[in-house]
Order: sequence, then C-alpha cells, then structure tokens
Amino acid sequence: MKLNTTTVKNNDALLNRLKRLEGQMRGLQSMIAEDRYCIDVLVQITAIQSALKQVGFIVTED
Repeated sequence: MKLNTTTVKNNDALLNRLKRLEGQMRGLQSMIAEDRYCIDVLVQITAIQSALKQVGFIVTED
C-alpha cells in the first residue's frame, strides 16, 4: 500500500485504537483474575468487540 496523508492519518487512528484495545484487554484480564461479577465482565467484552469493529472500519476506510 502506498503511503499518503490519508493512510498516515488512518494508521495513527488505527494505532491509537489498538492501544486502547490493549488497555481494555488488560482490564478484562484483571477483572477475570479478580473474579469480578459476570455482568461487569460481559460489559467489558462488549466494549472490546465494539472497539474491534472500529478497527475494521478504519482498515477498510481506504
């Protein structure tokens, strides 16, 4: 893929989204390790799924 300003902008957005996802995954791991209430865990999983969808949208934007 040829780099241009749009691609660089999308790459920055993608990397930011992936870093946020990484934090959410670490939070989920902590929640499971702490034996948190299952509804709270499911809410976190839903947030992670939504963030992954956004990554897909960013990747297919070009």
